[in-house]
Amino acid sequence: MEIKELAELLRQCWCKETSYDPTGWTKSNPAWGQCAVTAFIVTDYFSGDLIAAGAILPNGARTPHYFNRIEGNIVDLTQEQFPEGTVISDIQVVVEGFCVERDRDFFAASTHERYKLLKSKLETLLKNQKKE
Repeated sequence: MEIKELAELLRQCWCKETSYDPTGWTKSNPAWGQCAVTAFIVTDYFSGDLIAAGAILPNGARTPHYFNRIEGNIVDLTQEQFPEGTVISDIQVVVEGFCVERDRDFFAASTHERYKLLKSKLETLLKNQKKE
């Protein structure tokens, strides 16, 4: 699977239950609050490092943001959640060679539950595609 294919499949799976902020999640911005769980799934398929940063929105609000580094390249499948003018700052490698099962205690249990839900939705979608 290519990263672009995974990105499209994940977009189909994102929902308010997989979002860190379900009250802010909308169908018009399905990437909202999906960064950590999406980054976890990217490492399931492509390995690499988990990156943490701060996102400073144009209104001054700050929120954490997670994405990946694979073979030295930044891969951020949820950057679209932020409005134009958002600044990503304080970038740091959280876990080199991140593995959800090995490193799951690094995150809150609720994040791991959201990851499991998103992973299940993705696996169901993949199974259904194979049947077609």
